[in-house]
This record gives sequence, structure tokens and C-alpha cells, in this order.
Amino acid sequence: MWKLNPNDKNAEDYFQKLVLPKLKKMFNLDGTIKSTYHKQRSTKTPFDGTNLSNKLTLDVVEELIVSRPKKISYLNKEILKNIFNPTTNIHDYLAKVNQIEKKEKQIEKERKKGNNPAGLTTNEKNIVDRYRKEIEAINVIFDYDSVINSSTGIGYDLAKLLNINTCTYCNRIYTLTVTKNNKEVGIRPQFDHWLPRSKYPLLSLSYYNLIPSCYLCNSSLKGGVDFTLRKNIHPYIIKNAGFRFCFNVDDLDKWDFNLSIVVNDDYKRSFQNKVKETLKIFAINEISNAHSFFELRDIMDKFPDYDSTYVEELFDVMKAIRPSKEDIYRCIFGTALLPCDHLNRPFSKMTYDILDQLELLENLNLLRHRKKRKIVVFTP
Repeated sequence: MWKLNPNDKNAEDYFQKLVLPKLKKMFNLDGTIKSTYHKQRSTKTPFDGTNLSNKLTLDVVEELIVSRPKKISYLNKEILKNIFNPTTNIHDYLAKVNQIEKKEKQIEKERKKGNNPAGLTTNEKNIVDRYRKEIEAINVIFDYDSVINSSTGIGYDLAKLLNINTCTYCNRIYTLTVTKNNKEVGIRPQFDHWLPRSKYPLLSLSYYNLIPSCYLCNSSLKGGVDFTLRKNIHPYIIKNAGFRFCFNVDDLDKWDFNLSIVVNDDYKRSFQNKVKETLKIFAINEISNAHSFFELRDIMDKFPDYDSTYVEELFDVMKAIRPSKEDIYRCIFGTALLPCDHLNRPFSKMTYDILDQLELLENLNLLRHRKKRKIVVFTP
């Protein structure tokens, strides 16, 4: 859950084999932007007269698409700064543009009511016109809807390259890539722009900014929330999720369980705050508790019978095919054992953490890759 393993080779393949064929028609052989470029059946040349055409080359585009999160965040800021050349920092400039656009909408609203408000000043109009011209040019190159989402886009190819089976954020919904009739039509995960396109327009196609997720997490929960590297957990940066599930039993006879989420307290306070903020945005506690009756009951039904002796017996019965302990675990609990595989099966992390709390993983010598933490199980 949350953690994705960086793969720079995949990122490079994504650019060279999938993205580059879509973009190279916009660039000259020396890697500079074609100022005369225009779409088929159009005479409009979006790059002509823009600063973008002087600041962006194909090499820089590749760097924006294959580099890791911290670097692309920096590149986005520096390139926008060079394009717009603001007198203050780029964030203040973009905030000013946003303020002018809001003023423009308010003026239009007043005019529809029959009022006659003062319009934008000449300076304000120049600022917003220049901004829109440059952004339009940026969006022609980094056109997510055309390159990824369209019927001729590479969305299915990217999904297959990433090969993530469940939502990165909730780990409860399968995000398998399935095509029908050998065509790029079927189902695939959505790609969440971790750093939003509204503030990071140069990162719309960046490999490490496209997080495979389910519709509910991407659209319903995260929606328009602006993530930042300072406030939120980035799946490609963290070493582990930074939290664990645990449960209390309020009434064992009624199968009344209360699932809790505990943030690891042996990390820096700033990291703990990132974990808490990201958990809150995706409503992980609320959603997990909604599923707890079903998932925890399944575990509790199985737990009394599957001690280490039973597992050893399974090994003896299945010794002809020599199953691993991971295979036995998967057969019993229907989830992935190793933390690196938790995104392969729904609820793998929740199951792992609960079994850890019940000390089953320790008894079976299955606890790996992290420090053992003692959790008290509260019973009536």
C-alpha cells in the first residue's frame, strides 16, 4: 500500500517506446521545437512566438518524463520560471495569474447580470494572455488526454508496463489491465497525477507522476486535492507505508471488531505528519473499518486452526510440488505475504498486520524485513 518500487529502465522504455513516437513530430532533428508545427487540418502554430520554443528541447522533455519525483518537481519550477520570467518567484506569479482569472470570471458574471463593472487592467490582460499562450503550447506537447487517454493513446501500454494489480492508495480494489478482442479496449487503472497538472503542467506525462489507482481514490477521494512532497507520502520515495493496522475486540460473541491505524512512532515527526495527512485524504481508517467485519472475521475463523504445526503438515502433504511458505500463506489467507508484494492482492497489508498482531507470523517464522513491534490486543 502506497509503496511503489522505482524502475528507471521502465521509465526510459516508457519514454522511448511509447511517448517519443507521439511527440517527435513536434521537434526538429536537432531536438528543438518546430515553430511551424501545426496539427493536421489546422493552420494554427501553437509554438510560434512563445518562450517555450526557446526554453524546451527534446532532451529536456525526456528528462521531465523519466526523472524521479524530486527532480521533476524542481525541473517544473525552474522551466516555468524561465518561460514566464517572473519578477518574484514562480509560485507567486502563478498565484497572481489565478487571482486575475478569478477576477475575470467575476467580471463576466456581473456583466451577465446586466451590470457594467470595470474590466481587467492592461497589465492584467497582458499577464493572463501571455500565460495562456505559453500554457497552450505546453499542453500541446504534454497532452495527457491525447497521448494517454484517447482511443489511440498509450494508457493500456503504460498500465501493462507498471503491472500493479491493486490500487496503490487503498489496496482493496483490483486495477488489473484487461483488453477484449485483442484490442486496447477493456479496463485498466486510472493514473493519478500525484503532482497536479494545474500547478505542474510539464509533468502531465511524467512516469513517476502517474500513479496507478482506482476511480474512487483518484476521483472521489483525492479529487482536486493538491499533493506536495512536503505534506504527503509519495509512493516512489518512501521505504514503507509508515503505518500498520491493528484491532480491538469490543464483543467477541457478536464479532464486534474495531480496526485502528497506528502510525509508526520511530520515524521523524515530519514523516508521521505526512502519513497522517495522506491517510486522512484517502479515508483509509473509515474504509478499512467498513470492511473489517468481513476481512477480520475471515482471519479469525482461520486463525485458531492454522498454527505452525498445521502449516508443517501442509508442507508434508504438498512436498511433491515443494510450495514456499509464501504459497502456503496465500492459499490459507488469499493475500500476499511479502510487503513488496502487497499490491498484488487486495487487503494484503491489512491481513499481514493483523496476523502480525496475533503473532502468527512470528510463530511461523514469516515476519520479515522490518522490526517486530509489540501490539496489545484489547479484549472484553
